[in-house]
Amino acid sequence: MKLSTLSLVIFTSLVTLPASAQQSAKLAPTKAQLVQLPAPEATIEKQAVHFSRPLTAHQLTAGDIGYRSVSDEYWLEIDGRTLNKGVELSINQPEAIIRLSAKQTGVNTLPADHAIDPQTLELRKDSKLVEKAFTQRVTQEQLATASILANSSAVRVSPSAGTGHFQLRVGQELAPEQQYIVNVKEKGSAIEQQLSTSQQAYLTGQQASFNATVFSKQTELADAVHTAFIKAPSGDLTPVSIEKRDDGFSFKLPQSLPENSRGQLVELHVQSKAVMDNREVLRHGKIGFAVAQPTANMTIDSATLNAAKVDLNVGSEGRYAVSGIVYGKDQSNKYVSMMESSSAYYLTPGKQSIELRFDKGILDKSNLVQPFVLRDVKLMDQSRVAVVQRQSAQQQTVLATPKVEQQVSSGSVSLLSLMGLMGLIGVSRASRMRRD
Repeated sequence: MKLSTLSLVIFTSLVTLPASAQQSAKLAPTKAQLVQLPAPEATIEKQAVHFSRPLTAHQLTAGDIGYRSVSDEYWLEIDGRTLNKGVELSINQPEAIIRLSAKQTGVNTLPADHAIDPQTLELRKDSKLVEKAFTQRVTQEQLATASILANSSAVRVSPSAGTGHFQLRVGQELAPEQQYIVNVKEKGSAIEQQLSTSQQAYLTGQQASFNATVFSKQTELADAVHTAFIKAPSGDLTPVSIEKRDDGFSFKLPQSLPENSRGQLVELHVQSKAVMDNREVLRHGKIGFAVAQPTANMTIDSATLNAAKVDLNVGSEGRYAVSGIVYGKDQSNKYVSMMESSSAYYLTPGKQSIELRFDKGILDKSNLVQPFVLRDVKLMDQSRVAVVQRQSAQQQTVLATPKVEQQVSSGSVSLLSLMGLMGLIGVSRASRMRRD
């Protein structure tokens, strides 16, 4: 796919959401923060591209929809030696599903003998062996046939086993140092971990925020303890320190990324522990964050019905796109969305001005009325597939009538006035002739 086509795909797939002022302030690099990265090695389209599309009218709302995840499961990372000895599990929902997967730790393909045969699993409850512990056993081959996770197997716990404290042991001999993921899914459980965030795009080294709670039948378990890990694009998990704040938690994102990185996503894994009915409850969830390097910043200078003038300070050579949403007023005098526009340019380092162009045809066909305003503007480094700046929800730019149109309009009025005066002169002359 040519990058010019890719640019169009990026434009049409963008979902631009209003962002809170607090959020946007965190995604506005200063001149001092800008980094100078090597030009992209890949061949990139250098021709400017402009694209606009009409939007369904939605009233302007403050704040970002954000992201929210709900988890009724947990997972543990354990080596083969521990699985052969037995691992402790807390099960709080009948017929829980347990999946065991060999973890890929390098570039080499895992050998087939790393998969666990579900026939070799045994389950104990309070140290007593559970007879007929599983009602269903799914092998590696069966999961592979269904295109679900290579080197994995799964079992469903028998209803007769109930809930409580269990020990799961693998009978087959495993490589002692091989890492495995043990996932316990408690479908239908009233105990849920809820993770949420109002922002998923940040710059390197910034503090990212999130909220984590554990509920039982919509009642919060106040004693929940949360532990966090960052999963890097390489797949490595690293413990991260989280700070408690009035509105949730925060953690620091990586300070730097590889120079040739593109579209880097960092996953925050949160493990929550709570106690209910004298039993430990575990839940595990994750949130993805896009992390960008500050390669450019922008300022909206002014805007007309034709285009917005955007001042850019570019630190790294590459292709950049500016996008925004135009709003107009409906019959109830409320601002609603009308059009999303994007313009992309290949830029070299330094200060420069570009245009975010609008489709005048969409404006003319709309049932909305002026004043039109531009909001939700963001700057994307397309070469590195990253959002590097986003305007706050409180920022807006009024689309003024272009001066050329104003002059034409002014000239039309003057001509009409002149014609009117000439008409009055003619009437006056005719009146005098009749009197004479």
